[in-house]
Amino acid sequence: MLTPKQKIFLMSAIGVSIAGIGAAVFLSSASIQKWRARRYAERGIALAHGGNVEAARTACLRALLFDRNSLPATRELLVLLPAGDLQNTLLLRARLADLDPADRDNLEQMASLALRLNRSDMAAKAIRDLERAEGGTPRLLKLRANLALVSGDDAGALAASRRSLEHDPQNTTSRLGVALAEIRSGVATEATERELTSLSEDDTARLGALRSLRDLALLNGDRKKAANHAAAITKLPQAAFADWMLHADLAAEESFSGVDDLLPVLTTRAGSNPRALGSIASWLRKHGRGDAVESWIASNDALKRDPTTAQMIRADNLMARGAWVELDALLGGQKWGSMDFIREAALARVARARDQSNDSAKHWREATDAALGKLATARMLVELTSAWPEWSEQTGAFLWRASEHGPEYAVWALPELQRRAGEKRDSFALLRVTKAMQRLEPNSDPVRNNLAFYSLLLNVGTDSANQIADDLFAKYPADPAIVSTYALSLLLRKRPSEALAALERLPATVQESGPIAPYYALALAKTGNTQRANEVLAHVRREQLLPEEEALLKQAKL
Repeated sequence: MLTPKQKIFLMSAIGVSIAGIGAAVFLSSASIQKWRARRYAERGIALAHGGNVEAARTACLRALLFDRNSLPATRELLVLLPAGDLQNTLLLRARLADLDPADRDNLEQMASLALRLNRSDMAAKAIRDLERAEGGTPRLLKLRANLALVSGDDAGALAASRRSLEHDPQNTTSRLGVALAEIRSGVATEATERELTSLSEDDTARLGALRSLRDLALLNGDRKKAANHAAAITKLPQAAFADWMLHADLAAEESFSGVDDLLPVLTTRAGSNPRALGSIASWLRKHGRGDAVESWIASNDALKRDPTTAQMIRADNLMARGAWVELDALLGGQKWGSMDFIREAALARVARARDQSNDSAKHWREATDAALGKLATARMLVELTSAWPEWSEQTGAFLWRASEHGPEYAVWALPELQRRAGEKRDSFALLRVTKAMQRLEPNSDPVRNNLAFYSLLLNVGTDSANQIADDLFAKYPADPAIVSTYALSLLLRKRPSEALAALERLPATVQESGPIAPYYALALAKTGNTQRANEVLAHVRREQLLPEEEALLKQAKL
């Protein structure tokens, strides 16, 4: 017989043994998973080298199922993605940045692609990580300038572009960047125009310089000069269809007969591209030739081969005229195949215009359900309805629905919702979008910074926001966006001297840039220097501030 103490000891020993066996099984299982992932990754690489792209992609995806941290599989899958799959390329580059933060080339490409896709939050993260790895290099300064331009911080873009040019005064890209930033920030002079004229003689910078000269002329109200630059752009082989359309716009203003002269040229340039063909119809209407749209459609060989696009252009033309009865008759005919969601959306608008709310809701539901089948069609629906002024609420609701349809959709929909909220200067909507972004990217420092910023402005969850501001400032004491959030946090905690000290560590040009200047002015005012605060605010576009920012300035009597 065992004594009670012996029984307890025996049971404990058995428990420890079982736990040990379980741990061994678990470790063995984890090792097997990694082994399988490695084998699938190796197989994928071998298949890719043999030219079997689909099988290679499948093998790499299987590797990631067994080990989501498989670096070889992630790298190979990135190479195997189709060239036009930009959204997934960005997601994979972000994943690669997490797995291999020392890969600076990946960080640079991630930042460039994120800027191209208007994902300023992801671009900011990549740029910040690159900055920590290599400091203020010329390529980093160029990326920072582009980020500022995309974010609407014209003064910040100008400061970064000028700093980039200091590193390499003869670099044509940097020279062009400074000129563009001067135009965007409203400080372009005759010297800017002379610089662009000089750059237009350089083969590598000619297209960008001529575009900037054209845009500068338009800003100055000199449409004749703009038309000359636009015509020069069309002589370059790199000219895009959008360049041709702007040339056609300006030329048609000079001469009504220019519409008839340019129509065949534009038609040839458009080819069979549905979007380009649709823009030609809009151009005809804009310049008083709406009556020619139908005959142009009927004579266009590309549209004869693509009757669905022809019907879409006809529908758009009738919609522009408000011909709801004719449009209803056109839309009630044959379905438009994979583009039928556009027909349903147009029917929803027709029904609303004719006060048929139930029919409108039914058609809109059909349109949105079908459009959500693919990311490309969801984006197309938003682009279409964004041109309908009375449809803003429905488009916004669809974007929220799309953002919950999966990560790939959210990556597109949330920045679009953020842009719309920013245009409306709606801080509550901006906070809502930021919270959704954090659910998508919980470890993103730019998203956490935005969350803290909007929470502080709206006085919501301030304890957590203050902690985030402190933590991020400790990590990134030289990042302007993070420093401004930290300064706001300190100001609201009645610590203006500390806020001013943090802001004054930034370069002087950055302190007075658009997003930073209001907080620099507040810190100056709160520490007694109201005169200097008003000087800083003199360059701020007050109409672009959020209502809560304006309220803070008014409370400080600025």
